[in-house]
Amino acid sequence: MSACRNGVFVFNAWRYPSQRFAALRFPGVLLRHDQTQIALNPPRKVPASERSRRITPGDGISLHFDLQVDPDGFVGR
Repeated sequence: MSACRNGVFVFNAWRYPSQRFAALRFPGVLLRHDQTQIALNPPRKVPASERSRRITPGDGISLHFDLQVDPDGFVGR
């Protein structure tokens, strides 16, 4: 989840399955207001092969993003 809070961009993620994930209340609030009728992509374990996809735009440039987050924010350079 990402949001702007008091002019500061923040993000959060929840490990699934976990007690913290199960305790989330905002998904229900959001879903009550969703009028798209598009089915949700359910939470599940995603194999590493699906977590590491490469996207190649039409001009042949390959883009790849690996993001790691710790308690202080994004890790890396």
